Amino acid sequence: MLINLRSATMTFNKRFAKSHPVDNCHPPNPFPPLSGFQSVEMFTRLKGSGGIEDLGLGLRWDAATLTHEALRRASVLSREGIGLGTVVAILHSGTAHFFADLFATWAIGATALCLDSTLPEKDIQATLKFAKPAAILVHQTAVATNLSIPVLELTTVPSFTELVTTPAVDLDNPALILFTSGSTGTPKGVVLHFQALLERISLNLSVIGKGALARSLVTIPTHFGHGIIGNALTPLLAWCDIVLYPLGT
Repeated sequence: MLINLRSATMTFNKRFAKSHPVDNCHPPNPFPPLSGFQSVEMFTRLKGSGGIEDLGLGLRWDAATLTHEALRRASVLSREGIGLGTVVAILHSGTAHFFADLFATWAIGATALCLDSTLPEKDIQATLKFAKPAAILVHQTAVATNLSIPVLELTTVPSFTELVTTPAVDLDNPALILFTSGSTGTPKGVVLHFQALLERISLNLSVIGKGALARSLVTIPTHFGHGIIGNALTPLLAWCDIVLYPLGT
């Protein structure tokens, strides 16, 4: 079962904004970088993103490195025929490579399906069977599936080349799918469109303020809504840095 939260999110955001007036320290729309996202092309090309410090892998990526990593992976996906209207499953989380895969997916106009790789195999298989992704992206792990879905490791890919196609992506296009474990037998997913993501992030910034997000520690799993949107994408797309701490340590 898929739930489309675009309309519900827009309604909630408007009501929240009216019932939670912003104080003088955090005036409405104080961040030109975010208000400059006039198209999904800018959003997916990481215009104004911050950097990533991955403590688990010992990596430090500035915005330029993150952009390069995402676009060279996008070129591989594009050559595989994956693009607008398709779903890409990301079966790993919480690392710099996850964000490179996420932005690569968006750069080609595809929808990212973020999965918890620690789930039991039967739950992962049930979700994959339901969502029918065009590819499964992994990082330093193997995945066994009886489905005819290509499994790709994009950590080491050729040098960046131009995308085979540059899709015309609209803000109404689905950006993200988040699923429950599917342990009840029927996976339940929520679809978030680019417009809903931008509105959620914009509201977060207007309430929290950029100063508090200058260097944000990400401790919530990135396959979880609050982790990927609130804890990670909100500071990252406000030109702030995020620090990834290895979960379970």
